[in-house]
Amino acid sequence: MDSKQQQRSAEAQRRLARQRALKRKKIAKRRRMIRFFIIFAVIYVVLMMAVAVGIFINLHIKSDDNVEKYDVEVSNPNKDEDEDNTVYSGDDVYFDSELYIPFEAIGELSDYTLTKDGDVVGIVFRESGEYAKFTVDTLKANVNGNEVELSSNSKFIDGKLYLPIEFYETHLIGFTATKNDEEMKYTVSRSTDEPYEFLLKKPSSTDTQSEQTANGTTEAHLDFTLDLSAYEQYMNPENRDEYLFLVNAENPLDENYVPDDLLGSIYTRDDGRATQKLRKYACFALEAFLKEAEACGIDGVTVTSAYRSYEYQSQLFQNEISITGSEEEAAKNVNPPGISEHQSGLCIDMHNLPAASTAFGGTVEGDWLEENAHKFGYILRYPKNKVSITGINYEPWHFRYVGRYHATKMHELGMCLEEYIEYINK
Repeated sequence: MDSKQQQRSAEAQRRLARQRALKRKKIAKRRRMIRFFIIFAVIYVVLMMAVAVGIFINLHIKSDDNVEKYDVEVSNPNKDEDEDNTVYSGDDVYFDSELYIPFEAIGELSDYTLTKDGDVVGIVFRESGEYAKFTVDTLKANVNGNEVELSSNSKFIDGKLYLPIEFYETHLIGFTATKNDEEMKYTVSRSTDEPYEFLLKKPSSTDTQSEQTANGTTEAHLDFTLDLSAYEQYMNPENRDEYLFLVNAENPLDENYVPDDLLGSIYTRDDGRATQKLRKYACFALEAFLKEAEACGIDGVTVTSAYRSYEYQSQLFQNEISITGSEEEAAKNVNPPGISEHQSGLCIDMHNLPAASTAFGGTVEGDWLEENAHKFGYILRYPKNKVSITGINYEPWHFRYVGRYHATKMHELGMCLEEYIEYINK
């Protein structure tokens, strides 16, 4: 190879080397650019996320530290003269910068029953029978069977139900909360002597919502599925003999007798009939009875008849006479006025059939009610094998409240009410 060829070859190698070096520089520059953009993008995303979180916190997570917290005082006219009003500290009644009123504050002004089944907390005013249910930590609420939405989530803390003040002001008739800016205090009181009621009333349809599943049992030996502790005083009354009495031909009720503590049952059948009423203890015990039944899969059992006046019972008896042809035959199916337990306000007809029928006694629902009634203070009043004693044909739908003590005794002894009263009076 001559010198010119060697020069050309060397020049070509140098050009190739320069091209390779330039290419390496371009690749390195491109990689630096890519790394820069990646780092920039990560920093940008992190900064944007931080800004977004800051905005969210400012908009949605308001600090209670910046809120003027008012105390809540309960003005209770029934307290002792030397007793101070209950005061709830503002630190205990503000959640997410909103004022809540614990329901126990209302309880100082009107007795109520509180139940908790799973995440559903229920309250029932004992005077009026009005009720509401709240799904904890949600906006869901039910007032006398009407679905409503709270302004903020309900709270259940240390066994206490907390609701935003807006709920009481909107739905509770007679509730008053007076604001005092100088003392930094709300004073809660009643503006009426009438029993507390809700603005929303029970709709024509029956509230058939079950209490769903629940935790715990009332007493181990009773094997309840639900926590029915709030109903215990009604199922097992302190005065165990108050409701133990006969109503029959030998023990009639006066035509002017009307119980003074009648409450409407939320389990009244949804077919247009008036809300059926029971005496207070019988009403709440029945509520526990049918809640537990629903939890155990016994569905659709509703109350078709409860308290009946003397006049209404007279109409029913006359109708039965026209069907059977005689008072004697009619009395086997419908009690004459004055000797019907329905006038006592302590009994109900309940089933899940289109109409009362002895066939109910052969169903799963009928058998469950009969077998478990005593746990709730009820008895099957007219059993199939006691017709000769009661004088009334078999009625598997007719249950009578006597309280758990006596109902359990009758269940264990296999006695009807006539037999049992004779037995304990010996």
